[in-house]
Amino acid sequence: MKLFRRKKYLKPIKLSEKGRILSFCITHQNRFSFLKKTLAKNLEDNRSLKDKIEFVLVDFSLDENVCSWIWNDFSEEIREGYLKFYQTNQLRKWSAPIAKNTSHKLANGEILTNLDCDNYVGANGAEFVIDQFKKANEAIILWQYSGIKYDGSFGRISIPSKVFKELGGYDESLLEMGWQDNDLMRRSKAMGLKLVKISDRKFNQAIAHEKYKPESMSFEQMNKLNEKHARRKIRKGQLVANAGNFGIANGMLKMNAEGKMKPTIASL
Repeated sequence: MKLFRRKKYLKPIKLSEKGRILSFCITHQNRFSFLKKTLAKNLEDNRSLKDKIEFVLVDFSLDENVCSWIWNDFSEEIREGYLKFYQTNQLRKWSAPIAKNTSHKLANGEILTNLDCDNYVGANGAEFVIDQFKKANEAIILWQYSGIKYDGSFGRISIPSKVFKELGGYDESLLEMGWQDNDLMRRSKAMGLKLVKISDRKFNQAIAHEKYKPESMSFEQMNKLNEKHARRKIRKGQLVANAGNFGIANGMLKMNAEGKMKPTIASL
């Protein structure tokens, strides 16, 4: 059992002006129709910051159609490093915590933003996120939930990369869906970060659709079980998830500048 001593980040996270400041971390499995609508729009809406940000997309289906589409439509973005595309078949059963951890693990930004594949960033949405961190007078975790239940924006969380790593990412001991976002924010707050919630609809819209349905129980039941489990761990002071080792590292393929998928290893 790895415990974490609570501490205060009295000063804001300093962002450098070099390299990738922000990474949008996207996971995909069997949601191709949504991805085709959101990815091109998100890339275009934030192109002015293409040298400062990146979109990291991980496809867990090994779908050749997805791979071909990425290269045919976004080869320039791939060569620029503005878009990074990965595939893996190592996720045997869907797990939102493992999937999200993997995309975050592959990102290079100082700020990591979870971006569900049915979500729109909005025009200059990356600049909006970066500005919140720059103007903060203490370390923050940014939550861009609209406040509209089940509209798809709940998981839009931006967190400093160093904090995400220190916390061990999303808790992979949770069932496949539900409460993983709440838990990450609660552990961040317990660690000393300030939760900043901004509900600007220009930057957090999502495609309306039927939500994920677990096979063995309802989403509501799964969410309650995960909440109970997560709250118990926080009460015990267990703020670091997964013993600090999270996400899929091996069995990853990355699209190179020639459009070929080559083996790579993920390591945050």
